[in-house]
Amino acid sequence: MTNPSSYKSSPTGGRIARLLETGFSGSAAEIAERVHCVTIVARLYLSGMIEDGAAHVCAWRRNVRGPYIAVYMAGKGKTPPAPAKLTNSEKAKRYKRRLCEHLGPTVARAVLNGMKSENRASAIIIGGVTVWRRGVGVDRSVEVEA
Repeated sequence: MTNPSSYKSSPTGGRIARLLETGFSGSAAEIAERVHCVTIVARLYLSGMIEDGAAHVCAWRRNVRGPYIAVYMAGKGKTPPAPAKLTNSEKAKRYKRRLCEHLGPTVARAVLNGMKSENRASAIIIGGVTVWRRGVGVDRSVEVEA
């Protein structure tokens, strides 16, 4: 496939167009899974559909790890701007907040202090249970009472 606009004459492109026409909206990976193709092919056909006005990006969804993911929908529409990337400071604050929610503020403070290079802790053990290990991180399956 050299021309993304060839979605009109392609069986896979046709399946993608029909899927979107049913009202389905989703990421390229979700669309690819539904029409049984690889994600990169779905992205190529979707870009051709966007050029022709047959589809548009209707929203952006946060990926658990990595950049925002485009959510595609049938028809013409204005693509919303992608949200700004989180700064390292914002990522650190989010991590600390989640750590406090999971472990409690006292234990989270111990974990964060253990992570500092000058402290060189290899693990934090509370009540005989390892809650954090250098190089591995926090064990989310452990419930700790602070």
